[in-house]
Amino acid sequence: MTTITKIAKNKKGSALAYCLIIMTVVLIILVSMLQYITSQVKSSEYQASREEEFQIAETGINFYQWYLAYMTSGETVAQIQNFWNGSPLGVVPGHPYVADYKDSSGTVLGSYTITVVKPQAGSTIVDITSVGTVNKASK
Repeated sequence: MTTITKIAKNKKGSALAYCLIIMTVVLIILVSMLQYITSQVKSSEYQASREEEFQIAETGINFYQWYLAYMTSGETVAQIQNFWNGSPLGVVPGHPYVADYKDSSGTVLGSYTITVVKPQAGSTIVDITSVGTVNKASK
């Protein structure tokens, strides 16, 4: 037997070993890529949900700005003081104003909760806190 045939007989299973090593490396890379993609999708969904909550909360602030402008427009100082001494939306301690946030078709996407601290006597500064929440069922 020549040396070439001896070498060929000794290396018969080496192609299988190389193939298994390459397949293992490719599998590790694919699994890593899938894990990365999954984590990015979850992160994107979380960020989108947070952004939607922020937008809903901002809608609550905009509503209350409109409400204050509508209720106090053209009023005298005494009438505005009477307005604040009454029970305007969101001012009653422990009873925030809660409203649904709907899309154009009327589907409730979430809600906002408004809590207001009325201004001190002689002041026009109002502390408004609005918290937006997203309905998970609407997703």
